This record gives sequence, C-alpha cells and structure tokens, in this order.
Amino acid sequence: MQYLYWIAVWDAPLLALLLLSNRTQRQSPIRLSLRQAVLAGIGSEFNLLAYRFVLYAYTIAQVSVVVALRETSVIFGVLIGVFFLNEAKSRARVTGSLIIATGAAIIVTNLPG
Repeated sequence: MQYLYWIAVWDAPLLALLLLSNRTQRQSPIRLSLRQAVLAGIGSEFNLLAYRFVLYAYTIAQVSVVVALRETSVIFGVLIGVFFLNEAKSRARVTGSLIIATGAAIIVTNLPG
C-alpha cells in the first residue's frame, strides 16, 4: 500500500511539470496554461483516489464482483462524452451501456447474503 503514497506524492507534480514543459515547444501538440496543468494534476489525484477505493473494495467483497462492477466506468465515460464533450449519441454506445448496466444489475441482485 505504500506505493500508493509515493504515487500520490509524485504523480500530480510530475504530470504538471511535463505538461508545462511541453507548452514552451512551438511544435508540441500539447499547449496548456498553468490552470489547465493544475486541473490535470487534480484529475490525476482523483484517479488515484478511485484506485484506492477499488483496492479497498477488493478487501471487503468478492474479487470477481468488484472486477465486473468496475466495468460500469464505461457507462460514466459515455455519459461524460455525450453530455460534457458533445460526442455523438451512437446506437452502439447506448446499446453497450445498456448491456453493461443490465449485467451490473444482475450481479448486484444475485449476490449471496
């Protein structure tokens, strides 16, 4: 578990430095302001927090259930893409999300105890 603390300490600052160093290069496809670099660092820390929740879930639930339910993150990705990033609402995305949601519901309703 100690490696999570090292990731927490170094992940966001290194990402911010990398993104800021790339913005000075004229041909770099990544041109970010300080605000965007800080937001990227904050997002990185939220990613780490989510991973810590998953590790905790592994300790209190069946691994097979946790692994299956982690796939519901795809649904959130589709929702973020459609509502915040103005991506197209394709039939395949909606169908895939419904299949994942149905599978998650089946898993949750059939848990022992």
